[in-house]
Amino acid sequence: MKKIFFRTSILIFLGIFGFVLYLSTIGIKTDRFNNQISAGVKKINNQLELELNEIGIFLDLFKLQLSFKTLGANLKNKDKTIKFESINSNIGIKKILKGQFSPTELDISTRSLEIKNLISFIRSIENTPQLFILEKFIKKGYLIADIILKFDEQGKLKEDYSIKGLVKDGEIKKIRNLDLSKINFLFNFKNNIFDFNDTQLSLNNKSILLPKLNIKNKKNRFLISGKNINNNISLSKNEIYQLLNKDFFFPGIISAEFSLNNNFSFLIDKKYRIKDLKIDSNLDLKEMNFSSKINLKKYLPEINDKITFTNQKIKIQYEKNSLNIKGKGNIILQKEVDDIEYDIIKSKKDLKFNTLIRIKKNLVNLDLLNFQKGLDSNLEIILSGNKNLISNEILLKKILLKEKNNIFELKNLRLSKNKKIKSFDIIDLDYLD
Repeated sequence: MKKIFFRTSILIFLGIFGFVLYLSTIGIKTDRFNNQISAGVKKINNQLELELNEIGIFLDLFKLQLSFKTLGANLKNKDKTIKFESINSNIGIKKILKGQFSPTELDISTRSLEIKNLISFIRSIENTPQLFILEKFIKKGYLIADIILKFDEQGKLKEDYSIKGLVKDGEIKKIRNLDLSKINFLFNFKNNIFDFNDTQLSLNNKSILLPKLNIKNKKNRFLISGKNINNNISLSKNEIYQLLNKDFFFPGIISAEFSLNNNFSFLIDKKYRIKDLKIDSNLDLKEMNFSSKINLKKYLPEINDKITFTNQKIKIQYEKNSLNIKGKGNIILQKEVDDIEYDIIKSKKDLKFNTLIRIKKNLVNLDLLNFQKGLDSNLEIILSGNKNLISNEILLKKILLKEKNNIFELKNLRLSKNKKIKSFDIIDLDYLD
């Protein structure tokens, strides 16, 4: 009798062990739980219909839960459908024993989805002005995503969701003169934080790289920060004016070639206005040409029709309506190359400037003072002051010309908005005419 009981116990134990091992490794397939999982999806939105194939069931002995996995599922809402590659769900064994089949987690992997169709599907569930505008602007593109949804004990969806994936070959309809295409990036959305990595796009056929872009949603206000790197960008006059206002900092720009390393952040408020814009840029300006409206022929007898900046290293900072540009490099005003250094600060009220130009193998004439700089000497010109942007009056705190032992200095020269002299403090002339 004892042997029979012992043998029976061994067989039962081996049977249970074999079943657990089989369920943990190979699993079983059934459609018995399809309705329960579909009902869990309906708790998210009762308009949704989830079509499932046979479900593979696996046992996770360490977590005391059953894992459900199905391939090729369809999510429907009215006449719109999204196709999924796979859906995984976990349900605790205690819940199943109590007759509760609501999942604690739902892992969804999509197939390649057309973005316009995805937005149209979401709009069929919850139509918002933002989604309407987004659908109108997006021209094409494809998305692949892995979605993790978590549920509480009552089967309600938590805010602790996670969506990650990639977008390929995106294109946005032309906005004014801006053409955005070839958009590719990786994304990760979690707890109202949106991370975009390795973003590549083409802006008016110019390649742009954004290694990082971060968006945080705080009470319908979006804090956006990121970094972009642009190498070997070449822009014509028309392309520059498409991107910038014609009256931007340097009017009359003809062309520009540069590389840019740029960090930025800004806030979008509830009314979609941009606030707290901050920019920190390092600009490697290979060449920039612009036409000058100032006639300097009597001072620079061989002046060109255009002014050219070359090999400029420029630091640009913008914060709270204050723009600071600091740089140095070469400038071509006449036949030969000269040097220039500058520090410019622009606010709403005024424009402060501090500039040094070192003229080397070029001519300079000051007929009023009966002075001429030859080709065999260097002339340093220092110009510092500020312009009141409200009254348009200019204060030149310091004008200094120095060539060998020749010095021309003028302090606190005040000019009216019509460029007429109002007053000055000191004129110091020490030169050989």
